Amino acid sequence: MTQSRPGEGSATMAQLEAMHFGLGQMLILAGPGSGKTRVITGRIRYLIEEAHVAPQQILTITFTKSAAMQMKQRAIEECSAARQSVFGTFHSFFYQILRTSGYYQGFSFISPYQQQKIIKSLLERSPIKDPQIALSAISYWKNTGKTPPQMDEKVIESLAYAYMQECRDRRKLDFDDLLLLCKKELEEKPLLLSFWQKRFTYLQIDEFQDINPIQYDIVRLLCAERGNLFVVGDDDQSIYSFRGSDPSYMKLFLEDYPKAKTVMLDINFRCAKEIVDASIRCISNNSNRFDKQIKACETATEGKAAIRSFDREEEETAYVISELSRSGTSAILVRTNAEMERFAADLVSRKIPFFIREKRKNELGTEAVKDFMAFLRFACIPDSPTGGRRKDLLAFMNKPERGLSRRVLTSEIVDPEQIQKECRERGEEALATGFQKLFTKLSVASGLDYFGALTFFWKTLGYERYCRQMDEGIREANEASVNRLFSLTHIKNPAAFLQFYEEYERGILQQPSADTQIPEDRPVIMTFHGAKGLEFDNVFLPGVNEGAVPHGRNLTAGETEEERRMFYVAMTRAKERLVMSYVTFREASIFLEELHFSDDNRG
Repeated sequence: MTQSRPGEGSATMAQLEAMHFGLGQMLILAGPGSGKTRVITGRIRYLIEEAHVAPQQILTITFTKSAAMQMKQRAIEECSAARQSVFGTFHSFFYQILRTSGYYQGFSFISPYQQQKIIKSLLERSPIKDPQIALSAISYWKNTGKTPPQMDEKVIESLAYAYMQECRDRRKLDFDDLLLLCKKELEEKPLLLSFWQKRFTYLQIDEFQDINPIQYDIVRLLCAERGNLFVVGDDDQSIYSFRGSDPSYMKLFLEDYPKAKTVMLDINFRCAKEIVDASIRCISNNSNRFDKQIKACETATEGKAAIRSFDREEEETAYVISELSRSGTSAILVRTNAEMERFAADLVSRKIPFFIREKRKNELGTEAVKDFMAFLRFACIPDSPTGGRRKDLLAFMNKPERGLSRRVLTSEIVDPEQIQKECRERGEEALATGFQKLFTKLSVASGLDYFGALTFFWKTLGYERYCRQMDEGIREANEASVNRLFSLTHIKNPAAFLQFYEEYERGILQQPSADTQIPEDRPVIMTFHGAKGLEFDNVFLPGVNEGAVPHGRNLTAGETEEERRMFYVAMTRAKERLVMSYVTFREASIFLEELHFSDDNRG
């Protein structure tokens, strides 16, 4: 048995075997909470101090800048010489390769504005009209060499080549170019490839399950057949297929490197036994995976995993929020951005501080919500300092079309009688009648509560009819945001809503970056994707219904397996307490049935 070194005393045999691996290739199958970072940093110490490898020849790659920096700090704490080894992301490393290739030295990164400008000009001659859909499809094509599902191959390839040519003409690169062009340069320039093969003789890759085809091909080029390649990952946590990642590359690794050794880190040091056992019962239903029997460590704390059902979403939300005051860190993890917004809005309305680390756009920042606020300011609280103003009336008066002309609104504060009088003096009787009808309707709005005002705006005033005339994507976003407004049961009057929205917008848009430390004194709201790599004492998974978790209908077998992996990732963020819930007016998720919980675990 290999003797442990200082700092390795509590390591398992599997961890020690991985830490003391030298030449060749090794695949580490690392389950949740199994100490993979400890293995990677421990191996760096071993290579430098015992195998006498020059630290400059060790390259460790992970997928985010923050993860790379944290890993570097951990390695330096174990071995001070590790500060001379290199830690980075795929993109940062590939950028260095391109800089040494010669041709791309004068290139700079393209801005989002420039991207939009280029793609919009190209879409004028394309059947695709949405710029974001086009850019996402091009990104997927660059990372995988494939066309996104349900999209025309010729259209995407033609669009991608035209987009790349426009970028080259402007001497611009986007992040996906770093991968695609790096592969091209290494394949076409033997001297460049030889330089980088010699520059780093030991390559370590973290989160290997997230690798995409282009990244995998570059790694194989750099390591060649006899390279020293050490990869760590968990195929059960592969959740980025939209970026081209595929867990099957972990099995392909063993085919491409038949002499590679495999080590399984199968002890979960993070989660309580009941949580570990439940998560394994769920993920075991996937067929495209390595067979693993993850178990909790012998000293795991007592914990609880439970399922709760509610008749209404409002009851579910109220329960989750009421439970957030328990001791320890808490997280509300949801499948979609819309669900994240729902809980953020409810916490704002209850004046409960919370934390969102993921970059967010304002889901309530739609045209419909902005027009509703203008209506509230103008008609429902006209005596306030901002009430009865011209700009607010202009926002909604012709939605739907009423033929009302803005040229008669000459004063900042609107005087309904004066407007009608001026119209009639000009002989514009039809316009005067139109304004009279609108102002007559609006006159009853000042006495309405919040829900009455929202219903009036949506139904009586005809804004719902106006929304039906919009393009499908815009209409759906507006309707979804208005449905969200109807769910705000804690809002009592128009003034309270305007205050709520101001606080909500500030909370959503002014969020810390992904590098910001998560505070322990407030609940965290995150998506399943955003929570990967994190852990909390208490985790709540609301909305676990068919159509939401798994997300979508008529999913393929592969899509269902990735949805199950996402659910598995969410479950295994919990250290002590895991509460999954659903509403009874919709079908409960199949994932909950797979847990085979007894009545003691249901509520």
